[in-house]
Amino acid sequence: MKKISLVLIGIFLMSVLAPSAYAATDTVIYSGYLYDNEFIFVGPYALALTDYKDRLASFMVLEGTAPVGPLGVYISEGESLRVNDITINLIDVSKVGVNIIIKGPVGYKIGRSQYEFVIKEVKTNPLNVEPGDAFDLEILISNQGSMKAYNLKASLTVPPAGAVVPFMPENTSDSVYIGDLEARTEKILSFKLRANEKITAGNYPMVLVLYFYDGSTPFPRPYTIQFGLRVSGRTEIMVVNFSSAPENIRPGNENVKIKVNLANQGTESAKFVKATLDPKEPFSLSKSYESSYNVGTLSGGQSKEAEFLINVGKDAKKMTYTVPMTVEYRDSSNNLIKEEFVLNLDIKGKPDLEITEYRLVPETVRAGGSAKIYLTIVNKGEEKAESIIVEAIERSEQPFDFTSKNDYIGVLEPGQKAEVVLSTDVKSIAEEKTYQLNLRIRAVGDKEKQDLNVYLFQRNIDIPVQKTSSNLVLGLIIGIIVVLLIGGYFVYNNYIKKK
Repeated sequence: MKKISLVLIGIFLMSVLAPSAYAATDTVIYSGYLYDNEFIFVGPYALALTDYKDRLASFMVLEGTAPVGPLGVYISEGESLRVNDITINLIDVSKVGVNIIIKGPVGYKIGRSQYEFVIKEVKTNPLNVEPGDAFDLEILISNQGSMKAYNLKASLTVPPAGAVVPFMPENTSDSVYIGDLEARTEKILSFKLRANEKITAGNYPMVLVLYFYDGSTPFPRPYTIQFGLRVSGRTEIMVVNFSSAPENIRPGNENVKIKVNLANQGTESAKFVKATLDPKEPFSLSKSYESSYNVGTLSGGQSKEAEFLINVGKDAKKMTYTVPMTVEYRDSSNNLIKEEFVLNLDIKGKPDLEITEYRLVPETVRAGGSAKIYLTIVNKGEEKAESIIVEAIERSEQPFDFTSKNDYIGVLEPGQKAEVVLSTDVKSIAEEKTYQLNLRIRAVGDKEKQDLNVYLFQRNIDIPVQKTSSNLVLGLIIGIIVVLLIGGYFVYNNYIKKK
């Protein structure tokens, strides 16, 4: 037994006197296993430890009767450690303890720590993590110490930010088993996380705790590394709703005001928000320069309105039209973002009154006479027409003197028709030609469908006017008389007078 003890002491003293034989640093304090009668060095770092029976043995550094520090305390590179007593407790395989006490002050030059772990790189997929996103986190760690770490396991913890935990494991554990990690080697740790929807943009601290065995104790040692993870603010611009004034848009409406409610349903502000309307037929902008509307800044959860004025073509049909709208803004990283939206504008129907046929009584209208004009009115529109009045427009240059220049129909459903009658006298001085008569048809929309618009339709018909027969006879007689007079004068002048 004494022989074994002396061998161990000798080995230890050799390590103190000639440390370079056992390590690449200037460290002269070692811990070690006692196994199969051999003391195997696994240092170099200062460590305090009592014996653990027959499984391993090590020593603790004492100053007087108190240990310099607890197990695992590192001494910075280049520091000098001076102690008065070094006590070594060695337990051999025969379970008989041996105490060796070395007296004296002894100076020690401490080299690089035995274990030093560094995070060299942190990656996320997707690259930009936004609130509510699930993402993969990859951490590249490096063992930059001088010793191998055994059975390494990494545990990820996230300190709360106020009342909110920024990140939570996504269907997986927050711990990863690595295994042994040699000195000067690297390892990628992978975690699946989800960012809390309630967090805002910013850097959030995270803690990586590494648990490993160093061969000096049967218990794992912790090693803590802090790092930060950047969260990009989530901007989510949505068209919440839109309205129009008037509420019911109909063909022919002008200066229809469209109000679009834009909301940022994300957590980060959208800056320089601008909405641009791109109307197609049958729509047009009331003023071309009003195609864009500057909204300004939309903070997370905030909403604002963009306004536009448009005209609706008279030929628009009763249907739902789509109007493209583009919203562009800059996010928290000053990236220009463009998003496309579509507004569905519902165009209501309107009446459309046409003159499909007409007839004149008498069929031949003569100057100096009178005539009745029979008009067939048809509603070719999509909505009912009410309070319909057909009216002739008198013009001073036309030879018509209306004795009944308007007629009333009442109501025409879509597809229905009705006949109206107008009466006129034709002036005797009327020229023999075709006159174009202008007619105005006035109607009110379907009140049951809140269409209180007044619709005016301008229509034209042709009325050919001829001279009367009595005028023709008179003209013929006068012509004959003129011819006879001219002929008589010629005969008299050339024959009778010469005799």
